[in-house]
Amino acid sequence: CESANIQYDFWTKFREKLLDTKRIPKLQEAKPRYWFDIAIGRSNIHISNFCNTWDKYVGVRLYIRNSVVDTYYPKLMARKTEIEKALHLPLTWDANPAAKDKTIAIQTSIDFNDKNSMDEALKWMVETTLKFYDVFTKEVKAI
Repeated sequence: CESANIQYDFWTKFREKLLDTKRIPKLQEAKPRYWFDIAIGRSNIHISNFCNTWDKYVGVRLYIRNSVVDTYYPKLMARKTEIEKALHLPLTWDANPAAKDKTIAIQTSIDFNDKNSMDEALKWMVETTLKFYDVFTKEVKAI
């Protein structure tokens, strides 16, 4: 399917650019799917990058699984102002209130058919992922 090919291509380029920074010690292999996860040192909470080819956007989110949401989400929410200030980004907190898993996310639109748009989105994704990694790794370990 074309969508899977686009995602695989996007994640392959994203992974290479992230590896080039040498800032995140271990990265999964690129796969043709919606997400690309990055561990931050705790179980059931991680960075989950996403690539939506249908609605044409990509994004970065902290993904908190239901099993640990009561531990982490309220404490992170209590530090919302400090976290957003450290990231220099306005975040969407709990985009899907009906879900048991919680997310803290940001996204940007992309035209997958335009090389410049793809390059800009990749640059944004790498920069944003590194900010999330630095800030949320520290925040989560402090809980």
